[in-house]
Amino acid sequence: MAAPAVVGMALAGVIRHGAGIGPFAVRHAGFVGGLLFVTAILFAVALPILMRSRFADRQRGKASVPENDLLQFETRLIMVALVPLYVGLAAYLLRIAPFHFGGTMLAALYGAYYHYPSNRRVAFERRIFRAGKDRS
Repeated sequence: MAAPAVVGMALAGVIRHGAGIGPFAVRHAGFVGGLLFVTAILFAVALPILMRSRFADRQRGKASVPENDLLQFETRLIMVALVPLYVGLAAYLLRIAPFHFGGTMLAALYGAYYHYPSNRRVAFERRIFRAGKDRS
């Protein structure tokens, strides 16, 4: 899911530095930069927290969570957390303030790194939500 954004960033970097084409000027750069920054933070931090709390609330009182439900939740969470990579690509292509660009890129890196489904993280999630075989 992250590959198109990473390839796009690499191609944009080659075009910008190899061909000498700079970022595209934007009419309201302050507003656009702020919007990209807030959008990246929303998708990297706020929405995953909201999604996790809603999932935990729905699973409250259950002895265990079916594996399939946990897998669907994790897939949606990763998809939401990777949106800032694409927002970061847009920020890279546009001429916005360095603060907004840096914040957008940090949010993209955070979303991709923190929500990456490593073996350790998956084991932790399975233990927290007491995931087991589908017993419904």
